[in-house]
Amino acid sequence: MLKKILITLALVLGLLVVVGLFLSQHYDVSRTVTVRASKTKLHALCDDLTVWDSWAPWTKADKTIVTKLGDKTHGVGASQSWKGDSGEGRLVFTKSDPNEGIAYDMVFVNGGKEVPAKSAMLYKTNGDAVDVTWRIEGEMGMPVVGGYLALFAGSMIGPMFDTGLNGLKAQAEK
Repeated sequence: MLKKILITLALVLGLLVVVGLFLSQHYDVSRTVTVRASKTKLHALCDDLTVWDSWAPWTKADKTIVTKLGDKTHGVGASQSWKGDSGEGRLVFTKSDPNEGIAYDMVFVNGGKEVPAKSAMLYKTNGDAVDVTWRIEGEMGMPVVGGYLALFAGSMIGPMFDTGLNGLKAQAEK
C-alpha cells in the first residue's frame, strides 16, 4: 500500500514539474479605478515618490519595509529602493507625463537574484473623471515554479493594486 502511495505521489510531482516547464513565465497584471479628480492632482500623487506612502499599499502590507529615496524623487530619473521581510527591490521612473501618466522600471531581488519588471500608472479621461490603470509585466525567470507564479500573478498582485488604487483615489478626491 505504501509503495502505491509513493508511486502515485512521484507521478503527481513529476506531472507538476513537466507542466511547470511548459507554462509561460510571462505575467501582465493591471487594475483600473475611476477617480473624480484632475490629471494634474493625480499626477502630483503618482509622480512624486515622497507622497507614495500616503496611498501605496506596500508598507501597509509589510510594516518592516524601509524605503530609501534616491537623489531625485519626481519626474524621469526619480528612484527609490526598499527592503523588508517580504523582499527588496528598486525602481526608476522612465516616463512622467501629466496627461498620460508615469512608467518605471522595477527590479525585485529574491535570494540575490534580480528579476526585472516594467510598470506604469496610466491616465485616461473618462467624462469628468480619470481612469487610472496600474500595470506591471515581466518574466518570473524561475524554471518550473515561475510558470505557476506567473499563472497566479493576477491573484497575488491584483489585490495590492486594488488597495493602492483605492488609496490613490481617496487622496486625489480629498
